[in-house]
Amino acid sequence: MTRVTIIGAGVIGAAIAYELSLINGLDITLIDEKQPASGSTGAALGVLMAIISHKTKGRGWKLRQLSLERYTTLIPELEELTGKKIPVNHQGILMLRFPDDPRERWEKLQKFRHDHGYPLEIWDKKSY
Repeated sequence: MTRVTIIGAGVIGAAIAYELSLINGLDITLIDEKQPASGSTGAALGVLMAIISHKTKGRGWKLRQLSLERYTTLIPELEELTGKKIPVNHQGILMLRFPDDPRERWEKLQKFRHDHGYPLEIWDKKSY
């Protein structure tokens, strides 16, 4: 048996521990100086910002894409495992675009996200 120690029981450490627990032959220990999720994770907003990232190429984007895909299966998986409903808000993110941030930049991102199955709306005065 291979022993694995993960330091930090925030969302990243806990997610790594969970994913590794799905692999046979690993003895996993998760260590934190405080209660799980009591650091940055406990204070975080809990928003998946990958949708509004303008980076659409490279390793970083591939990791974000895989994370978004995994999230859609992870929540139901954890609900089944724990028998508890996990509150999830699929209402989206409202982000203000300032005048010096070109609209074309967002329109390009909107098309890219749409092509990958993620809605991204651009609102303006005409939207109301």
